[in-house]
Amino acid sequence: MSPAEDQGTDTLCLVCGDKCFGKHYGAYTCHGCSRFFQRVVLNTKRVKPCRLNKTCVMTKEKRIVCRYCRYQKCLSIGMKPGAVDLNKRDTNRKRPKAGDVVPERIFAQHRGNMPNEAGSVSITNSPSGSALATMENKPKDALNPVIQFLLNTEHQLNNVFDYFESHQRENWPKVDVPLDVAVRNLSLVSDRFKLNFEPRRVANYLDLRENIRRCFVLFIDWANMIDEFRMLSPDDQVELIKSRHTPYAWWYTSRRGIESNCQGVILCNGSYVPVKKDTSQLNDATNVTTQLQYDVIEPTRKMELDNAEFCLLKAICFFNTENSKISEDGKKIISAAQNKYINALYDYLRLRLSASDAAMRLGELMLLLSPLTTLSFLMNENVQLAVTLGTSHWDKFLLDIYRN
Repeated sequence: MSPAEDQGTDTLCLVCGDKCFGKHYGAYTCHGCSRFFQRVVLNTKRVKPCRLNKTCVMTKEKRIVCRYCRYQKCLSIGMKPGAVDLNKRDTNRKRPKAGDVVPERIFAQHRGNMPNEAGSVSITNSPSGSALATMENKPKDALNPVIQFLLNTEHQLNNVFDYFESHQRENWPKVDVPLDVAVRNLSLVSDRFKLNFEPRRVANYLDLRENIRRCFVLFIDWANMIDEFRMLSPDDQVELIKSRHTPYAWWYTSRRGIESNCQGVILCNGSYVPVKKDTSQLNDATNVTTQLQYDVIEPTRKMELDNAEFCLLKAICFFNTENSKISEDGKKIISAAQNKYINALYDYLRLRLSASDAAMRLGELMLLLSPLTTLSFLMNENVQLAVTLGTSHWDKFLLDIYRN
C-alpha cells in the first residue's frame, strides 16, 4: 500500500471522485488510484495511448477504461513519481542463483585510463564517443555533476581499448572457466578490443560469444567506476553483477543499434543478428531478437532519447534490489543510488519541460526498462535449449551468466 499522509482527512479522490482518507504520493487520492499510480511507475502496468483523443472523463465507474487519461490526471493533480518506492516490486519471480565470487578488483584510477593487463592502451575519439560526450543544446555548466560524470564515463569506456596487432588478437587465450574464476580476472574473459558497432556482417555463434564476453568486461569496467557500486561488499557486488548483467547488455546494445540504424541486434564486433529469421545464422527459439526490436529498440527510437537520458536509465536499470541474496545494507545503498539517478533524471527533464510533462516523460522512460528482465529470461531459455539440443557450444563462463 502506498504511503499516505493525513489519514484522518475524509475527502474525495482528486482523480476519480471516490472516497479517500489522505494524501498518497503528494495528492488526495483513493487507494485504487494511488495503487494504479504506483504500478505504472514501477513498470508493472502498461499505459497504452488513449483511443478517444485524450478526452476520457475520470469517475469511479469509468476510471479503469483508459489508463492513459487516468495517469495523466494523476500527474495533473500533483502526484509525484519520485515519491514511489521503486523497490516494491514482485519478488516471487525466479532469479539467477548466486555463486561465492568476488569481482576481479576495484577499478583503480577510475577517472583515469583503463588499467591494462596485456598490451598498451589506446584512446581515440570515435564518432560515437564524441556524440556521447556532447549534450544537445545544453551548456556544460547547466549539467548536474551526476549526469556529467556518467557522460564522461561512457565516453571514456567507449574509447579505451587494449591495442593489439591482428595476429596477437587471434592468439588471445580463450579460457573455459566458470564465472567465479572469471570475475576475479577479466583477462580470462576477453581482451578489451576496440568496440565496433557497424552492422557489416550477419553474426554467427562465434560472434555472439565474443560479443557477450567483451560486453561483460565493459559492464564490469563501468560498474567499478560508479561510487555506489564500490561501497557495496564484495559479495553484494557479485550478486548485483550476476542479476543485472543481461538487462544492462540489452539496454546498451539497443542504444548502439539505434545509433547505427541496425535492423536487428547490433553486436560490438561489427556483426549483427537480423530480425528476419530466414537471414539469421542463430537459432532464436524464443524470438528474443524480435521482441527486443519491437519492445525496446523501436519504442526507444521513437522517444528520441538523448545521451543523458540513456546514461541515467542505464544506472537506474543497474541499481536494482530484486535479487534477494543481496544483504540489507547492500539494498539500502542500491536503493539510495537508484533514487539518486531517478531524481537526477527528473531534474534534467525539468530543465526543458514543465513539471507535468517532465513527470510524464519520466514515466514513459521508466517503462522502456520494463521488458529487459523478460528478455533476459528468454535469452536464458535460448541458451539452455541450444545446449540441450547440442546446436552450439556454450562454455562454463557463458552458461553461468545465463543460468537460472
